Amino acid sequence: MYAFERLAGEAPPEANLVVVRDTLTWHFPHPDDVAPAARGLWLASAEAFYWNAMCDVLSRRGRLDVDPGQYPSQGWRANRLPLAEVFDPERAARVPGTC
Repeated sequence: MYAFERLAGEAPPEANLVVVRDTLTWHFPHPDDVAPAARGLWLASAEAFYWNAMCDVLSRRGRLDVDPGQYPSQGWRANRLPLAEVFDPERAARVPGTC
């Protein structure tokens, strides 16, 4: 979770947060199964979930920032998301409307 000081007074406190969660699967093959140069830890798969991030800036520049388009005039659409799933690492990270 990353905190920003962007929208003080304009939106609920959680509006200033960006949540990044990822799931990584690593493989550590037995040294006899791979060439000497390939020994070690290998990333087999990765999946990331972002909440309240500006997706276009993230994908284009790799920069993380809050999404100001979610705020007051639309009644802050992020309020309708299941925040328990967003903030609780023990719960599923499949939240609709994320990057």
